[in-house]
Amino acid sequence: MRTRIRISLRVLLPRPAVGLVAVGAVAVADRASLDTWASWLDELDIEHSGVVEADNPMPYSVVVFRDPDNIQLELFHMAT
Repeated sequence: MRTRIRISLRVLLPRPAVGLVAVGAVAVADRASLDTWASWLDELDIEHSGVVEADNPMPYSVVVFRDPDNIQLELFHMAT
């Protein structure tokens, strides 16, 4: 079974902003989910960081990619 997820981020500003940084971050249930997401992004030929393990400021894993509007999206899992 395949699940489609559509994430839409919209920034509403009264006028264009200089230096605006838009990032969307979504937590996943477990570390294995990040591997699944990375594989799915590969199938779709979407560039991404791969699963990155980090420990600063706390242990976490993340996959970073960009949407068609060049907004950075992050899927992450916090280690317990």
